[in-house]
Amino acid sequence: MDKIPKEVSNTFIAASFISTLVCLGVYTGGINSNLIFSDQNVCLLYVENYHKNDNANAWVFDAYSPSCSLTTTAGYCGMLLLFVLAGVKGFYAYRREEASRNVHFSLGAMCTIWTAVSVVMAAILTAGVNQTCDQFIKSGKTCGTVFAEGFFANDVSKIHNKSINSIDASIVSSWMLVFTWASYAAYEFYCYKHSSLRWW
Repeated sequence: MDKIPKEVSNTFIAASFISTLVCLGVYTGGINSNLIFSDQNVCLLYVENYHKNDNANAWVFDAYSPSCSLTTTAGYCGMLLLFVLAGVKGFYAYRREEASRNVHFSLGAMCTIWTAVSVVMAAILTAGVNQTCDQFIKSGKTCGTVFAEGFFANDVSKIHNKSINSIDASIVSSWMLVFTWASYAAYEFYCYKHSSLRWW
């Protein structure tokens, strides 16, 4: 097969960059705004022991998971990698040069690694939300109702309301990132296979 036409290649790169950036924004923003609350950065993934505390007259639970920090850090690193990729592509576009096979291979390898990272992060996020919702459902409430009612850290009067819809959007975006990173990796390896330029 021949190399991908330049117009098609440019369109694919632009679409990949925009879709990945949007997914990263929804993924990271959803976690920051709806799965973390209070000055103590309480994480609502993998909560345990959800029960009614009669003394406080409130529902309480145990939340010690570092998963929110892990998944948001991965999101920020993904954004950094995305802008590095955009910078490399912009550099060659500015110079009107074709990237060498080594460049294509390096970019493909990075995207493959980040595809694997995205799979792990999506699985952590999905499993964490499922466990949290299972805890809430055991109380006789729906997961969405508990998130809408809100949470507190120390002060019962200070309620942090959250949206299950935004959390669901983050989960969907996390799995879409697997597809966007894998698609771009496949594109780079295809270019690597059909490039005639061997050096940097």
